[in-house]
Amino acid sequence: TAAPGTRLKMIRQLSEAGIPTGIILGPVIPFINDHEIESILEAAAEAGATRASWIMLRLPHELDELFQDWLQRHFPQRAEHVMNRMSDLRGGKSYDATFGRRMTGTGPYSDLIRQRFTKKARRLGLNLHAEEPLRGDLFRRPGGEQMPLL
Repeated sequence: TAAPGTRLKMIRQLSEAGIPTGIILGPVIPFINDHEIESILEAAAEAGATRASWIMLRLPHELDELFQDWLQRHFPQRAEHVMNRMSDLRGGKSYDATFGRRMTGTGPYSDLIRQRFTKKARRLGLNLHAEEPLRGDLFRRPGGEQMPLL
């Protein structure tokens, strides 16, 4: 996984080359990284991203137990608070696979994150334009060996 600075550099290079770029901000973890939403959006927009979306932490199957172990090791003072919020987001469960709810959750906290994200994205000019369809007619098969991305 590339470091954040490397990812932003890639967004900048692709954007400068005229390639539309965007980010998926996630997973948003209540009381752990949710305070970074606005600054991440700012950095992405500054690097040239034009689109952004977000995903709330999902804990399907065995990930629930793994995440709780990780929380106890790294954030023991917040672990119960985080897991209670995750349960609130998922209707009292640690995971809800229902389409339309699994990526963002439901309830007041999900609404708050959505409002913060949407407000900041709008201020930064993100997500203002409909995505242009990909144009296959611009593709040219490269000759020889595959070139490196950078």
